Amino acid sequence: MCPTSTAPSRSWLYTGDDGALWFRSTDYGDDKDRVLIKSNGEYTYFASDVAYCVKKFEVADYEINIWGADHHGYIKRVQSVADALGYPGKYEVLLGQFVNLLRNGEPVRMSKRKGTMIAFQELVDEAGVDATRYTLISKSSNQTIDFDIEAVKKQDNSNPVYYVQ
Repeated sequence: MCPTSTAPSRSWLYTGDDGALWFRSTDYGDDKDRVLIKSNGEYTYFASDVAYCVKKFEVADYEINIWGADHHGYIKRVQSVADALGYPGKYEVLLGQFVNLLRNGEPVRMSKRKGTMIAFQELVDEAGVDATRYTLISKSSNQTIDFDIEAVKKQDNSNPVYYVQ
């Protein structure tokens, strides 16, 4: 699994005064230690990140993840897990920005609770597979994309997808 030559010399897990199981992530540059198992025995969301990282390093010695920009605060804590497992510098995260869905320049308001979500397949069905692909790859993953459904359906030179086709 992890190389013993680079494994940490001291334990990176400890039990807190309240009985919770902690990961000593500050030893690896994180701003605070992280709870893995709460004092009531429940696993934290971070524990699943650790398990995922462990499983990935069982089959590879370098890991690249693509996360949404809203997860930027989690990068260092998971990188510290890779470091503790003996894979320093072998964990990389690429951040993708958001896609703003528009219709005629106006934001499309969506809500799971209200049932007004637009599934990706619905978008592809309405805008077309080529227009969807082109719009999503026309910008870098670190740029926000404004996807105007009506604009990509236009069949004139104002639409880059139509022009390229």
